[in-house]
Amino acid sequence: MSALPALIQEANAHLAAVHRRAAERTVHAQAEHLALHDQQLRAAVDELGRAKDCETATLQEQLMTSQATVHSLQATVHPGDELIRQLQPRAELLQDICRRRPPLAALLDALAEAG
Repeated sequence: MSALPALIQEANAHLAAVHRRAAERTVHAQAEHLALHDQQLRAAVDELGRAKDCETATLQEQLMTSQATVHSLQATVHPGDELIRQLQPRAELLQDICRRRPPLAALLDALAEAG
């Protein structure tokens, strides 16, 4: 009967070894899966980085084009703004004259009749 505890001990050792190998295989398979998943995620991040860089370059080019258009339009508008600034006092004088014309015409007509 002393052989029975030895057999049990051997069986337990064998089961422990089988369990350890199964655990090692599981860990190894999980590690491979995680490494593959990590590689896929890194590739996706790299692709996103390239897409971002491309989009940034496109937007930068559009910004430069828009800024050039704004400068061009400002250069086109500036002389007109300057002319408006110069003519504004004359326009105000003409408006004042136009407002005073009817009473002056009536006064001249009255003076002509009296004269």
